[in-house]
Amino acid sequence: PKAPVLPGVVQVEWAISLGQRLLNLPTDFAGMEVLKFQQLVRPGDRLKLTLRFDAARSKLHFAFHNSENAPCSSGRIVLEGDHA
Repeated sequence: PKAPVLPGVVQVEWAISLGQRLLNLPTDFAGMEVLKFQQLVRPGDRLKLTLRFDAARSKLHFAFHNSENAPCSSGRIVLEGDHA
């Protein structure tokens, strides 16, 4: 492609993978809520990922921001099952 971008599904996978490595998350994916993709992410872009797990609702909140702190994507991932 002439203008490669990082697909949204990869951003969601990164949030889940890093969340499971860094936080005590349930292991099974159960759905997504309120996904927003505001900025394209291109090769070489530097990103900051913020993660917060709401244990009472079993939801992982994520947000990616670029180097200018502009939002790139955000959403909530619903998880179920045993904790990692």
